[in-house]
Amino acid sequence: MVLDLVSKILRQESTTIQNLAETLGVLDSTFPAVELAPLCYRKEESLKTQALKHAKGDFAARLALTSDVISELQWWLNITNHASKAIKPRSIDKHLCSDASKIGWAPVDEYSMRTATGE
Repeated sequence: MVLDLVSKILRQESTTIQNLAETLGVLDSTFPAVELAPLCYRKEESLKTQALKHAKGDFAARLALTSDVISELQWWLNITNHASKAIKPRSIDKHLCSDASKIGWAPVDEYSMRTATGE
């Protein structure tokens, strides 16, 4: 279903906001199973929001896909057949805390208490 929706939307010169919203809904449903999914739909979500604002809430309005949106949608085509996500997250190797101010920054590795600083 993901491949079909993404392929269909990429073949069109323009699409409706409704079609983009439906595609986003399907992509959103993959988040529990596709590790990087939440990072690869933001351009589409932003385009939909901007188009809805411009169209005064009319989901039937048409929009053209930007090159950024096309790139993200192509990522979905490339990843869909071998996408996965671990059921149990990997253990954390390092835990850093950081603080910043107007004069510099300083992260601290809480286990070894090693620090770094910079301006």
